[in-house]
Amino acid sequence: MLQVDEAQACLEQAQQYWQSKQWQKTIQACAQALVLNQHSSLAHKLMGDALQRTDQAKEAIGYYEEAIKLQPNFVEVYANLGTLYVCQQNYQLGINYYQQALKIDPNLTAVKKHLARARLLSKQHISQNDQISPQVDLIDNYLKQGRNLQQQGEFKAALEQYLTAAKLKPQRVETYKEILKLCECLGLWSEAAKYCRLILKLTNGTNNIQAVDLRSLNSPPASDLSAIPVKKASGDSPQSHELLQGKRFASQGQHESAIACYRRAIKQQPQLIEAYLALSELLIQSGQLKAAISCYLLGLKQQQHPQLYFALGNIYQGIQQWSRAVLCYQKTVQYDPQHVQAHHELGEVLSQQKQWSDAVKAYSQAIALKTKVSWSYNNLGYALIQLARWSEAIPAYRQAIKLNPDFPWSYYNLAEAYSKLGQWGKAIAAYQQAVELQADLPQVQQKLGEALYRRSEQDRQQALDYFLLAIQQDPHNPDVYHQALAIDNRNVALYLKLGDILAESDKPDQALVTYQMALQVQPKNIDVLSRIQQYQGSFALSKAITPIVPDPIDCVAFAAELQQFLPHSKTPEVSIIIPVYNQLDYTLRCLKAIASNFDRSIPVEIIVVNDCSTDQTESIISSLKGVNLINQPANQGFICSCNQGAAIAKGKYLYFLNNDTQIRANCIASLVQVLAENDSVGAVGSKLIYPQGILQEAGGIVWQDASAWNYGRQDNSYAPEYNYLRPVDYCSGASLMVKKEVFERLTGFETKFAPAYYEDTDLCFAIRHQLGMKVMYQPKSEVIHYEGITSGTSITSGTKKHQAVNAIKFKQKWQANLSQDHYLSSTETDHVALAARKHLGYQTILVIDSYMPSYDRESGSRRLFELLKILKELNYHVIFAADNGFKEEPYTSILQNLQIEVLYTQSGYGKGIQEQIESRLNLIDLAWICRPELNQKYAALIRQKSSIKLIYDTIDLHYLRLKRAWEINPTHCTKEQWVEMQGQELKMAHLADLTITVTATEQKILEMQGVDEVAVIPNIHLAYDGDLADFDRREGILFIGSYNHLPNVDAVLWLCQEIMPLVWKINPEIKVTLLGNNPSAEVLALASDLIIVPGYIDDVSPYFLSHKLSVSPLRYGAGMKGKIGQSLEYSLPIVSTQIGTEGMNLVPEQHVLEADNSFNFAQQILRLYTDKSLWNLISSNSHQAIASYTPNLIKEKLRQLLKFSPT
Repeated sequence: MLQVDEAQACLEQAQQYWQSKQWQKTIQACAQALVLNQHSSLAHKLMGDALQRTDQAKEAIGYYEEAIKLQPNFVEVYANLGTLYVCQQNYQLGINYYQQALKIDPNLTAVKKHLARARLLSKQHISQNDQISPQVDLIDNYLKQGRNLQQQGEFKAALEQYLTAAKLKPQRVETYKEILKLCECLGLWSEAAKYCRLILKLTNGTNNIQAVDLRSLNSPPASDLSAIPVKKASGDSPQSHELLQGKRFASQGQHESAIACYRRAIKQQPQLIEAYLALSELLIQSGQLKAAISCYLLGLKQQQHPQLYFALGNIYQGIQQWSRAVLCYQKTVQYDPQHVQAHHELGEVLSQQKQWSDAVKAYSQAIALKTKVSWSYNNLGYALIQLARWSEAIPAYRQAIKLNPDFPWSYYNLAEAYSKLGQWGKAIAAYQQAVELQADLPQVQQKLGEALYRRSEQDRQQALDYFLLAIQQDPHNPDVYHQALAIDNRNVALYLKLGDILAESDKPDQALVTYQMALQVQPKNIDVLSRIQQYQGSFALSKAITPIVPDPIDCVAFAAELQQFLPHSKTPEVSIIIPVYNQLDYTLRCLKAIASNFDRSIPVEIIVVNDCSTDQTESIISSLKGVNLINQPANQGFICSCNQGAAIAKGKYLYFLNNDTQIRANCIASLVQVLAENDSVGAVGSKLIYPQGILQEAGGIVWQDASAWNYGRQDNSYAPEYNYLRPVDYCSGASLMVKKEVFERLTGFETKFAPAYYEDTDLCFAIRHQLGMKVMYQPKSEVIHYEGITSGTSITSGTKKHQAVNAIKFKQKWQANLSQDHYLSSTETDHVALAARKHLGYQTILVIDSYMPSYDRESGSRRLFELLKILKELNYHVIFAADNGFKEEPYTSILQNLQIEVLYTQSGYGKGIQEQIESRLNLIDLAWICRPELNQKYAALIRQKSSIKLIYDTIDLHYLRLKRAWEINPTHCTKEQWVEMQGQELKMAHLADLTITVTATEQKILEMQGVDEVAVIPNIHLAYDGDLADFDRREGILFIGSYNHLPNVDAVLWLCQEIMPLVWKINPEIKVTLLGNNPSAEVLALASDLIIVPGYIDDVSPYFLSHKLSVSPLRYGAGMKGKIGQSLEYSLPIVSTQIGTEGMNLVPEQHVLEADNSFNFAQQILRLYTDKSLWNLISSNSHQAIASYTPNLIKEKLRQLLKFSPT
């Protein structure tokens, strides 16, 4: 009794593991339960379920069949076996099991659907493979059906199945053994004798029989009978009668009577081995495992028979008593050295104990005895791999494949062996074959990707070796260096040699650029630094960009013209503070740019602080009435000038601007917007651009050693990484806007950095680390900067010489903060990308969709847009990639202003999306890819980095939508299209770490097709909280949807051509509005006095607030319908088809009215249009209906879903 309780406890533990999807633990708990209670059908079933989830189909079948033996009407097991065989494309056997399940319970709707699908797939499979002989599959089918019928007690029907299998393959001994058993059960003794003789003939080597006429067989001679290795009773003896009677009882299910017969036979002849074997087998079937073991041991006391040892070993192996199993198998081969299966099983058990060397010997012996068993070669190969004997494992797997070319694991492990030997080409071929046979093998796509990558690296190294040899042969050819560096771009020695060659060739500019590239690899390399210093005497570092000097101007005339355009307000929102020292022409151009490009809705004042200029600055600037000029009594430098200007400023925001700048349109307004919309932001800076258009700075990076880095310097200013709002370490004071109250709390720029340099970095650090606020970089604010005009460029003269001194002061002041982990070392080049994004989130998620999320045009885009915002709220850095590369506005800018890094291939930037993603792989932790075609395109690229978790967002099940379209009208799509799409979507779902559906309906559909990790993230809706017009103040019917989506086109055609004519017969004044973007020609053609087609409308609220009801006459589609959710947001009652409301858990007559044909749809429209109480009821329930789709709930769900961390 205690054992039963323990078994039940183990089973309950297994069920808990199953619920939490811990498959291996489920298997372990079930195994323990079965040790304690072998006749638990539920434990066998659960073990089968878990094995199926871990791709151990063969083992799962065994446990399922055992469950059916114990519980013949176990309907779920029949259904599971059906699904398992269908997944293996063994459709006929799957159909048989589904039919058996329905025979037990005819009301299983899901099984009926599976059965229909299996029949369809079976037909397709036959048509696609009609050139292949079906004989092998047919044989297996007949044998399986025979076993099933035998288990159900239908012995005659089972015999017919086995006889048919024997005709198809007359050499198969196992088939005749089953026929022999059935003949004995049915009392067909003469027939049993014929089959016994045939078995003996086949096992004695006569394997060339093509067809056998069983009726021609005579009684076997005595010499043949004596060849049977198991001791049998003489034909007419009492023990023979008891043995046969026992078999008859056993076949009829009378186990107790059979056991009694076997015991009497043993008592009458204690050395009757056949009786011990039969009795023990029956005891095992009855769950009496200990009694069976005792029986085998009793038989062994009488005779050390190999069959007894072998059977006992099988029991010990089943209950995982490995040492005892080893001993039994060793005894088996001791007494019967030719026992092939014993050698093989000995290898299996030794492998379980990780005794790999002994396992190799056992498998080798099994192979020596029987060379045509693929499984022995497979297991031998695996054991050799565990011993790192890769070269020996390869021929073992090749032989396994030769014997069974359809087993994917052989190719998989062969590829592993090749990989270990660095034979990447052969490994790739083997992995590809494994993928072709079974695409969802564990990590196979990743391993294939890694092998491809390793081979490419091998090729690259080989190419590099040849280039290095070429350099040895011709050391003065710069082209070869460039080719070598294209492969190995971190080879500082090559950079130095190339730089030296270029310098010797009188190309100092190119030499210096080469040295600078080396410096980016190793910033502290002494050889590189010395060469740069050596060549600074003949040319400046800034020579990499040829300076542009503006044409000279007539300052007096220029100022006079400027006078009338300069803005000035007595109550400014922004105070523009410009420190100047000489360079009057630059100052005037700066002022003109302000006059030309500032937003006149923002009141500004301009303060120019003259630091004792010696040119005409004072006289000319003082003539400008729009400028507040402050003349310093003595030259005190940049910092004091800025602080002096801030002291008299009246604006809420202080905008510090160098005089060697020219702002562009929207520069000031975009800075103000950042500060005004976020209380946590203390300062914001601009994108600085050289006059040539090359990027100068996209925010600043500070390293642990206190050195500063202008992010993006001399790069493409249009590159995506430089064009989204983001928090930064600092922004240059050349164009920096600070909240005045923040500036005053910090008492301005730190004067100990006077006259200049590091004052802007210090201020930004104080804002972040003292006030706990952010400093932002806003790329929409673009400023042309003639670098060096304000303070010069030489670090040995002028103000610039203070840069090195102030760097030391800065490090001393902020040392404690700089030592924190998120301030990185400058010694690694890949740290630049990390450092530039370090304030954006704790993990990075890449999101890929076909195009920018046009949230106001279609519901799928709106859902994605809301998800992107939620991901930002969850503290992820979000990279969004539009597959089409279009920088569609205003959507791109909106995402960028949400601090989302948006990838595109337009507007001055031409790198492909895949190339951009590949360059960011080391930054990415999660990849959220929408739609099956995009997963097919990008998944392999993402899998190049194994730690990235791949999330597949279905948007909707495309194949389901296509299938429904085909069912309505075959011209919408072909059957082949939706079947192909189904295969593609299932493949992508199996390969992903997590699959997202929009409705629970689609989640269940995928789970029924064997997809494990599926979660629901629906559309997101927030109830409208404004005033709502009542029933009497509304009129008309509203439809909304994107007409790029064919189901919407079909819906409005059905609505206007079939449904509304029925409505207009009753009420001819009801108007219909077809709202939505891109109405097609056939939709536009519907326009009339009663049908309005306004197309795209930016703000749709007035339509939802004025119409009496909304309709969703969708006849096909999939996923969650945004038009339903949007109507519910505005409490606008809806009439819809069931397809339209699918997956939203809406209750008809409470949340919505439903109809699926023209007449009923028209009736529901008329009901809702005229029944005020019904209208009020549904309207009042609307917000309740979308309560589970609010942003906060979805946010929490996403938080939990994305908790898995990269491995």
